[in-house]
This record gives sequence, C-alpha cells and structure tokens, in this order.
Amino acid sequence: MPVVSKEQIARAKEWDLPSYLQRYEPDELVRTSPHEYSTATHGSLKISNGKWHWFKGEMGGKDALSYLVRVRGMGFVEAVELLSDGIGGPPLRVVQPAEASKPFRLPEAARFPAYVLSYLQKRGICGDIIRACIEANVLYESKRYHKALDYLTTAAAKGNANAQYTLAKLVLEGKELERDVTVAFSLMNSAA
Repeated sequence: MPVVSKEQIARAKEWDLPSYLQRYEPDELVRTSPHEYSTATHGSLKISNGKWHWFKGEMGGKDALSYLVRVRGMGFVEAVELLSDGIGGPPLRVVQPAEASKPFRLPEAARFPAYVLSYLQKRGICGDIIRACIEANVLYESKRYHKALDYLTTAAAKGNANAQYTLAKLVLEGKELERDVTVAFSLMNSAA
C-alpha cells in the first residue's frame, strides 16, 4: 500500500482550488463574477475567497486536495501524489488588476431647472434659496430626464398657483420660453 509523507501532504495542501484548476484543468474553471468562480462540470460548486462550496453535494473546503477527494472521488494518496509532485508546486496567484473605475460625471445639466424649482417651491422653499443652491452647484437637474415645462404648463393650466407663478417668471425672464410680458403678468394675476 502506497504511503505519503507529512511533507507531501503539507505541499499538497498548499494548492488552492483555483490554482489547481488553472494549472491542470483550465477549461473547468468558469468565472461567474469578478470575485467568484464555478466549475464547468458542477455549476453549483462556487469558489470564492480561497474557499469552495458545492451546494448540490452539500460539502465544501479550502484546498484542492479536499476537492479532489470529496468531489472527484480520487483516492487520498493519489490526490496527494498528484498535488505534491506538481512541477514547482502551486502556481503563484495572479492578481488581476482592478478595472479602472470610470470617473463619476453628472449628466448634462438643464439650462434652467424649472422642475426642481417648481417642486421645491411647492414645498415652501423660497425661490431665492433654490437659485442660490443651483448657482453654488448644490442643486442639480439633468437636461435629459426633466419634464419641467410639461409638468409646469399642465399644473398651471389646472390652476396651480405655484406653477402659474413659476411659469410666469420663466416667460417674463425669457428662460426656456419666449419672453412675453403680457402672458407673464396674466399668469402672475392668476397665481395671486
């Protein structure tokens, strides 16, 4: 009966499962997420943080030795010999460079954030404070997704005083809409 030494067992236990699979069974190792792997044969076997767990077989371990014995059904001595006689021992772990994160950028700003202005004014916040926040780049509204004029004109047509006032200011200042003093004062009278 073949016998293995404690040194051979220690060398065999140095092999983690990803290193073993990369060296001996590269087609078996399947990346499922940036920090998790699976095997092609056993989809429910997950490898992460230096450990493996086979959910279907309800077992897990830390090294390639336990994987070969428990999952592959290899004899202990045969598995130790395979791993301890590996050319040069386990390969060095290749540290994957972190993906360069994209810098955070806000989408293009709305030229005049009418929706934000109307929304906050309806909640009792003074327009001067809102404008100061916008100018200080503390408050922001994206150009692509706002529907300020649609909401504003709909609300103004339904008699919403805040919407009528905000729309009147937009028309009076010529922002987002053509400047029309008569329409502006009519809307302000309606808002009062």
